[in-house]
Amino acid sequence: MGTSFTTRTTIPTWIYLAASILIGGVLGIALTRTRRLELAGTLHAGIDKASLCLQTLTKYLIWSLPTLALLCAGILYLATANNPDPPTPAFLTGAKTLLTAWTTALATTILTTTTINENQLFTYFKNS
Repeated sequence: MGTSFTTRTTIPTWIYLAASILIGGVLGIALTRTRRLELAGTLHAGIDKASLCLQTLTKYLIWSLPTLALLCAGILYLATANNPDPPTPAFLTGAKTLLTAWTTALATTILTTTTINENQLFTYFKNS
């Protein structure tokens, strides 16, 4: 018949950003709270909170940067595979969502680390 269906529908990306903030925040809090006995023990050994935050940041970056690189490669593959349109908008949307989750997890990891107190070491030990 010679007719073609060319409509562009856009999906609201704020939903993805909100979900990535929520998931990143929960992930950052959970990863730090599971290590609170170790962190309180480090504070008890005489390490100051700034050094503890730097240590936690370093540990976070060691595992998250390779994961971030792999996920960006996966997003690039998904944006280009069987996509007749240019892959840039799809890739940028996915990368923006991923980076939002990553930075939220990073921020909540550091903020949760600052809430760990040395005087709660025995409470953490008793509850573990």
